[in-house]
Amino acid sequence: MATIYMAGSIRGEEGAGDYDEIVNLLRAAGHDVYAPCSDEASEHKMTDRQIYDRDTQWILASDMLIADVSAPSHGVGYEISFAESNGKVIICVCPKGTSVSAMINGNPDIKLLEYKHVAEIVEYGGFYIFPPKCIFSAGFRGE
Repeated sequence: MATIYMAGSIRGEEGAGDYDEIVNLLRAAGHDVYAPCSDEASEHKMTDRQIYDRDTQWILASDMLIADVSAPSHGVGYEISFAESNGKVIICVCPKGTSVSAMINGNPDIKLLEYKHVAEIVEYGGFYIFPPKCIFSAGFRGE
């Protein structure tokens, strides 16, 4: 299975996404998931530099990045760009009807999966994650 970095808004808009549920479903499907948003308590004890160092190392150690883009976030945008510049597979996820930045939606190297039910992420994402680079296009915007 895959090692996944799960990006999501921490300091931005809260309560907009299904971050924890997505993380739990990915873990239940057998994936190893780095999930910094699920451990906000430890982030309050870390400096911004420590968070940056930890998160960039986790992205580098991951096979792919899945980003919850249901809420605007400078940090998530940076993590997506960092992952892209390091050749990582990137899937952005959000509920159907979410307004997503043109920089995400228009990037041919980023898959955007809009879901009605969170379980679709594992269902569709699983085909994308395993085997690596095998794209299952149902549910992806623009395909």
